[in-house]
Amino acid sequence: MTILVLDHDPAVRGTLRRLLEPDGHTVLDPPAGRGEIAAMTEGGVDLTFVDAFTDSRDLLELFLTGGTALAQSDIVVLKRDEQPVGRAEEGWLDALGARAVLWKPIPVRKLLSTVAEIAARRTRWARTETPE
Repeated sequence: MTILVLDHDPAVRGTLRRLLEPDGHTVLDPPAGRGEIAAMTEGGVDLTFVDAFTDSRDLLELFLTGGTALAQSDIVVLKRDEQPVGRAEEGWLDALGARAVLWKPIPVRKLLSTVAEIAARRTRWARTETPE
């Protein structure tokens, strides 16, 4: 899968890259800012990890302006462990199609199992969409 990582912390971006690339994933980790949107609009993004409190813009605006690449991408939100998910936040995470919320620091097993579940679902979906 092609995985986009939108997090202001280079350590988080680097760690996700080191954990996911050995499993054959392509990890895109543009620095925070305008590059985020440019990377998303290039298309071909299967999974997007996004920091819930990205420095560059409000999370909702990020998804609304992301274009078609985000519409086709599964979304996993990364949050600091002291940030509870409130009722209103649950609503917009559902509206955006977030597949999961992972709290930092992310246990490696949880990260890898979440990615594997999304990859398996996308593979099943792709098989059912392939014309015969």
